[in-house]
Amino acid sequence: MSEIKTQEKIFLLGISALSYMLIDLPVRLTTVDLPPYIGIKNFLPFMLGIFFGFYGVLGACLGSLVIALSMGTGLYNAGYECYCIIITGLGIWYGWHIFSKSHHVFLKEFKNYARYILLVLILSALTFDFDAGISYFLCGILIGIPVTILFGSILCVIQIVPSGYVLTDDANFYIDNDPQSISAANEVLEEAALTRGITINRVFELQSCIEEIALRILNVDPNLKIHASVVFTDAISARLDYPGKKYNPLKIAKDEDEIDVMGLKIFRHRALRAMFNYWDSVNKVHIVV
Repeated sequence: MSEIKTQEKIFLLGISALSYMLIDLPVRLTTVDLPPYIGIKNFLPFMLGIFFGFYGVLGACLGSLVIALSMGTGLYNAGYECYCIIITGLGIWYGWHIFSKSHHVFLKEFKNYARYILLVLILSALTFDFDAGISYFLCGILIGIPVTILFGSILCVIQIVPSGYVLTDDANFYIDNDPQSISAANEVLEEAALTRGITINRVFELQSCIEEIALRILNVDPNLKIHASVVFTDAISARLDYPGKKYNPLKIAKDEDEIDVMGLKIFRHRALRAMFNYWDSVNKVHIVV
């Protein structure tokens, strides 16, 4: 996902700035006598950088400047904090993808943890201040690792990849009204899961969830063609996109029969998380199993 739309850029900037302010402001309002560039907020540049790239880092800088202006922070401290945000945020963004083949952000294997910890260590040292470096390192490890696990594996956020790199999915396929398309999709999923060492039980859960949602979509409009992409991490992330009018297959309609309602309830039981949104005439369903 190297190229994103203007609305998405604005959203990432806004949510990053707001996150930084909400975490930084309560600490600033306490009576603890600390330099303004030190606090638990120092895990945010790593997290926002590794997931949202340039837009997350810029948003964090905007958030820090708003807080600095409102709290009367000196120009030197405000500028130094922005420098730290840029060097740590952009550094971990590029550093991660330089040494990543899949370009997905998740902490699953030892090499993922080693890469993350080494990057945090090096970038914290590049703040060129002992107190700031210690703060960034400890926050980046003690808070950053659990948050990265949460967003990379459980919530399965789509991260922004630097230009020149390609975000690869473990499986890609289409589903339409032809019954053979479901069978073909299941074969693709089974082959990809076998390669990644995913158990057959988890594959069945994934196939069941995708089939249920696809059938609900195609029952509303049989002419649709659904694009599905799957990523295997600690949790399995499946995304289904289809054009047309807004239709949320995760919502139970008032006139639905009991069999359809039961199928959706079984889906909700199997999926860890399911989310729907509608953007630029495209329906998007995200399923985490």
